[in-house]
Amino acid sequence: MGLHFLGIEDLKEISGDDRDGIRERLDEKLQEFRLTQFWTAITLILSLVSEVELHFCYGLKQRILIIWALINQHSEISQEVYKERYEKLLE
Repeated sequence: MGLHFLGIEDLKEISGDDRDGIRERLDEKLQEFRLTQFWTAITLILSLVSEVELHFCYGLKQRILIIWALINQHSEISQEVYKERYEKLLE
């Protein structure tokens, strides 16, 4: 995960003979890292909203379930959190 924090010379040393396309692979890894961080942040925020709803019962359970369903279509991180914690609690 930390490859994008290394300098280009270090990456060339690590890659050995396969030096072609190192910049492209680095950009791909950076994009993957950002996407993972994005989905993690969204999942944590949605988890916080779910916990507040479960504690205070504001009547937003159906809306939260819709958002979980939308997010779960795109992220394995949110699917895992939802199944482990919120699937039974919100239904």
